[in-house]
Amino acid sequence: MARREKTTPHAASPNPFAATLRTAMRQEHPGIFVKVQSLNEEMGEMSAGPRFNTVLISGFASIALVVAGLALAAAAASFGPARRAAVVDPMEALRSD
Repeated sequence: MARREKTTPHAASPNPFAATLRTAMRQEHPGIFVKVQSLNEEMGEMSAGPRFNTVLISGFASIALVVAGLALAAAAASFGPARRAAVVDPMEALRSD
């Protein structure tokens, strides 16, 4: 019975050193799993979680800034008519009596 080799996503690696290392490790230790990747790939995997959290918190912060800006604009708009109503022309007040 022929033994089938398991294929992994890293099996078709463009790095010739990785393929050579994988072949040598399979010959010496047939049951061992070998994962060879570059430092850039490893750092990308390690920083994926913190990067996601940063994007998520930044998104919530930007939404909060938009809501706060809308609230300030609404508050500023509501003070305009109240201030105009508080200003009374004295001559007009005397004429109405």
